[in-house]
Amino acid sequence: MSKEKQKYLLAIKRGNNDYLLLEWNLTSFYDNEDMTSLEGIDKFTKKITRTDLLLEILKLNIIDLNERFNNFTIIYLVNGKYHELKEGAIFKDDTSILTEDLLIDFIYSNSNNKKLMNMIYNLLVPKVDDQEFTKFKYIIKNIDFFKQKGENGLKASLSIFKNIKYENKRSILIKISNRIIVNSDNTFSSKKN
Repeated sequence: MSKEKQKYLLAIKRGNNDYLLLEWNLTSFYDNEDMTSLEGIDKFTKKITRTDLLLEILKLNIIDLNERFNNFTIIYLVNGKYHELKEGAIFKDDTSILTEDLLIDFIYSNSNNKKLMNMIYNLLVPKVDDQEFTKFKYIIKNIDFFKQKGENGLKASLSIFKNIKYENKRSILIKISNRIIVNSDNTFSSKKN
């Protein structure tokens, strides 16, 4: 029996364990995204700012002006109870979040930095049921071996990252962006120039 795919929902967080679910398809920003998948929600939110979305739903009277608003969040149901996705929603204003290609370039450019490679590997520690994720961890752990394959060989090896399941890939991109890139005194920016 196959495991049912987790369904996610974009919601307004009003308070602790208090979420407001809305019909995002009524907004002008909606473009037939699958709003029950993490990838679909990201496609929807990455093209707009939090402020633009809030103003839109207010203008359309989708929410009441007296409604409490804490933030936008992504939730999922487990055993009849909603849980928040730790990494949250990604909006257009979240410019520090890496893309797949930028992460691959970042690792490639910094492959000689053993401390940094170790930091990245440690962020990949959680075990997940994803063979591509496991292969990517192996490449990071043994990056010196893969560097022996030359520039193209290393880049080809690192490109396996693109095959990781979306939920895992998203989590890695956010973790590395927030814990290494943002906190590294613009290491990424200076390496890219």
